[in-house]
Amino acid sequence: MLRIAILENEENAKNIIFELGEILKEEDWTFHYFTKISQLAKAQMEREYNILILQDKFDTPRVTEGFIHPYPERVIVFTTSKNLDYEFHDYNQILYVNRKELKKELANVYPCIKRKMKNDDEYFFSYNHVSVPLKIKEIYYIEKENKNLIYHTKRGEFSERKNISDAEAYFEKYQFLRIHSSFLVNLQYITKFESDTVYVNQTPLPFARLRRQEIIDKVRKLTK
Repeated sequence: MLRIAILENEENAKNIIFELGEILKEEDWTFHYFTKISQLAKAQMEREYNILILQDKFDTPRVTEGFIHPYPERVIVFTTSKNLDYEFHDYNQILYVNRKELKKELANVYPCIKRKMKNDDEYFFSYNHVSVPLKIKEIYYIEKENKNLIYHTKRGEFSERKNISDAEAYFEKYQFLRIHSSFLVNLQYITKFESDTVYVNQTPLPFARLRRQEIIDKVRKLTK
């Protein structure tokens, strides 16, 4: 189930809920409405929210630290009354919609939300001749180590004897990208770039410089 938290004034919240009802009518979803950010902070300790919809006045480093950084799989939607052309953000799951055009702009960000839902799919890898399920959204990156692949995940590290080229072909539809001969990364967890390093869930990894622009373009595409 898709869980959405909304922190807006009552009128805007009603408009958002109405438009979401139209867009998500084929989906299994629910929402919670909050009037104070302290209420939301307390609630997120008790239940998982896939999407937060907040006024742009909360687009601050403090909110980023408390509501975004610990939840890299979450989508954050800031509502604004301004026409802004946002460039690539360190946290690629941040989106912006204009309150005056909610129907159009929420529809535009729905593909990103859909991709997040798709990542609830499970990958079954072989461990000691046993098939073990692993949620794709919990995989940060995959590392080639000799003839094995190491899955770096929210639940720890898992090893499987497999070719990274085969993994690349399988995970491509889930927005994974081969950034280096030894690394296949989940693009939603990329937080920043340096000259020859990409940070995946705060872990620095090397990447092929020739792929830098491709990586940036694909990360940007995730938020369009």
